[in-house]
Amino acid sequence: MTSFRANGGLWTAWLVLAGLAILAPAHPAAAQTPVQAPTELKPMEPSMKAPTRLNPLPVPGHAASPPQTAPVLQQPAALPGQPVLPPPGVRRADGIQIGGLSSIDPESLGYFNRSDGGLGAEMWRDTTRSEAIRLINGMPDRPKSRILRALASRLLLSRALAPAASSDTQVGSLLAARGAKLISMGDVEGALRLLMVTPQQERPSALDATDARIQLLLYNNARACGLARASQSITSDDFIQRLLVHCNALEGKVAEMSLGISMLREIAGDDVAMTTLAEAVATHRKNVVIEAISDPKPIHLALSRAAGAVLPPEIAKSDDPLVVYGAVRAPNLVIGARVEAAERGVAAGIVSADALRRLYAEVPFSPDDKANALTRADDVGGAGARTLLYQAAAAQTVPSG
Repeated sequence: MTSFRANGGLWTAWLVLAGLAILAPAHPAAAQTPVQAPTELKPMEPSMKAPTRLNPLPVPGHAASPPQTAPVLQQPAALPGQPVLPPPGVRRADGIQIGGLSSIDPESLGYFNRSDGGLGAEMWRDTTRSEAIRLINGMPDRPKSRILRALASRLLLSRALAPAASSDTQVGSLLAARGAKLISMGDVEGALRLLMVTPQQERPSALDATDARIQLLLYNNARACGLARASQSITSDDFIQRLLVHCNALEGKVAEMSLGISMLREIAGDDVAMTTLAEAVATHRKNVVIEAISDPKPIHLALSRAAGAVLPPEIAKSDDPLVVYGAVRAPNLVIGARVEAAERGVAAGIVSADALRRLYAEVPFSPDDKANALTRADDVGGAGARTLLYQAAAAQTVPSG
């Protein structure tokens, strides 16, 4: 994890300037560079005569054709109801400029433009692509401030002209760096928005890992495994290798699954919970019990759901934003732990308040508990008390008049 302090004041100054850009009104004169009008074409000087066309030689038996002058070029006749357009690049009499469409750089794509909250098309001005990627990679994955997280997401989703990449070095994809940072912050909806505006045929391959992480959290195993198969040559990616273990377990490929677990054991050490869950999924073993997960990851959420195993409640206390996001939606996690994860997610800006309200309403309480909510809340305490008080308040009716 990259700490906020370790990246120094450069990133902090960048976010402060970005925040000022949102609050300050845009000045047309400062936002755009004056564009010079095209030079007006001058008519031909009267002294310049069009060249005389040579007369053809007389053909025997035919009268000589009279001398002919150069023909006058005319505009092609317009179809009924269709105006004749001047050639591309020529300014019409009504001031409309005619020109071809230029190609769109996918690295510049974004969900927000300046009119709906983006930071402006010139956001990366005077910044090289390698510097922009370094700044994005240096952003904190777990910002403590909800406002800072919202501003970071706004920056990553802004539509802006991408800085040019150096021709002599491979600096990577700015679009892929933005997607990776969004998903590492737990902004799953933001990462989905970025994928939505990116054409599939122009998407950088490095963005596939972000897509696969999203699909795993949404339990879309078919797409997640398809993306993993396409990226399995990236052996250094810990997530892709764990996802391949999950996919092989789902397909009952025990040998391939065991090989993947052995490789991960040599690289990252033994993961008892993942191994137990993967073997249970591959062999269709029921009633698997997982008492604890030392370092919970989204892959544990997916494997436990496939195995029908109940997740330990302590998983709701994870510091991983993606685990918190997935725990809120995990049907195999007790409702109390899901409420606790949702409360932490709302405070951090990972989960919406609507999701928390829906979970509050799902917790069952007896009529006696609701009738004595204040007393029972003191006895229960914690997330359970807040849930009970919410339901009691929601059931109250205020007489009108």
